[in-house]
Amino acid sequence: MSYTKLTDEQLLNSAQMAINSHRDVQRQRLAYASHGLMNNSKRAYIDREFGYPENLTFSDYYKLYKRNSAARGFVERLSDICWMDYPKFIDGDIREQDTKLTAWEKTVTDLFNDKLWTSIIEADKRGIVGRYAGLIIQLRDGKKWDEPVDVYVMNRLNPVDAIVKIIPAWEEQLTACEWNNDESDENYGQVTMYQFNETSIGNNPGKPNLSRRIHPDRVIILNETSVINSMDDGESQLEVGYNDLIDMMKYSGGSAEGFLKNASRQVHVNFDVDTDMSELERELRRRGFEQPADALNKQIELLNSGTDSALITSGATANILSVSPADPSSGWTVSANSFAASVRMPFTIIFGQQTGRLASDEDKDDYAKRGMSRRNGFLTALIKNLVNQFIKLRVIEPLKNGTLTLKWSDLLAPSQADRIDVMLKMSDVNVKAQQSMGIPVFTPNEIREAGGYEPDPDLEDIDIEKTEDNKADSKESATAEK
Repeated sequence: MSYTKLTDEQLLNSAQMAINSHRDVQRQRLAYASHGLMNNSKRAYIDREFGYPENLTFSDYYKLYKRNSAARGFVERLSDICWMDYPKFIDGDIREQDTKLTAWEKTVTDLFNDKLWTSIIEADKRGIVGRYAGLIIQLRDGKKWDEPVDVYVMNRLNPVDAIVKIIPAWEEQLTACEWNNDESDENYGQVTMYQFNETSIGNNPGKPNLSRRIHPDRVIILNETSVINSMDDGESQLEVGYNDLIDMMKYSGGSAEGFLKNASRQVHVNFDVDTDMSELERELRRRGFEQPADALNKQIELLNSGTDSALITSGATANILSVSPADPSSGWTVSANSFAASVRMPFTIIFGQQTGRLASDEDKDDYAKRGMSRRNGFLTALIKNLVNQFIKLRVIEPLKNGTLTLKWSDLLAPSQADRIDVMLKMSDVNVKAQQSMGIPVFTPNEIREAGGYEPDPDLEDIDIEKTEDNKADSKESATAEK
């Protein structure tokens, strides 16, 4: 193409098209180089430009958990709703539940109540903060921690006596150091040895930095975002909302810094044009000050040291430097709502209740649903995996019916007044069903459970139909006698 024949306007249009085409090529190259992970090709380092870390590590999440109130509140709130109470162990299907605990159910319930629940809850919190967490099982089998468990010794001990304790471990404390590299083995790729660093988290100068190897028989890995007992592909639940938490700290910290600047009374001194600065400097040097600013700083320091201090000047005017602090609430609220969305928990649950009962009730229901979903999913799988490990190590006896069921309480259950109302309605249905069909719909213990009461074993043998027939016979007998 001959550019000499183009008008000025045509030449400018051609140049602009070439520039735009070059920019498009650059953006495509950036997107390709990022393997499709970049969503802003105009700013390849957008996290760096906004002051966020490009690569997050466990240390970043741990600092947030320790120093950020919103992060700590979310972790504690999620743990509180999930562990409001403990599940009931059932040996068999839920339909095989009995009012009395079997020997196996009682043994497992006592074991968890006596030694396990507190450590499991703590490990669960650590798994929310990090990509995963660990439970280290300390047993009385007489073996070192890097050796397989002696199941024959475990089989001779009482379950409560067999377990010394279980130790919750942070992600940074528990790492894999050996793997199974035999491709022909069905356990290929599994961890064959763990490394446990006892004092890698926090400062504890009174305890030596101990590090020991641990056999997989003695370790359970908590990984909610991947596969139970696996360290792969996990992620911290604080990762998605990390930038929002940093922004909240910027809003609140910047506003607080503004108030502090105003409270510190920074003084600006303006000397008159007639002031002989050379004479002033010589006089101050004679009195022991190297620079005039040193003398002024000394006077201002005395001024700010007390509420009754005064500043006397000659040939100078002192002014207080102050700014009007901006209200951080609007920007902080946007970031707080974004963080709440990232962790799938209502804003009012993490930060407090809003005005308006309807909105509050909806948030509470959403909060309860989150807890129930986590109970029936991750926590149920975790507890079953732990029980199966105890069975494998001969700490407890195998299941009698071959199936383990966990029964959690209903977090959406009505209040006590609502439960009583439900009991009344169920009783009324029973009366009408008995009159119309001759059989009741609900058993006495079903009505008791609807009201939140424990089943009564003495009511299991009551035949309602026979009882109603006896009442009818009694009425007929009384009528005949009359």
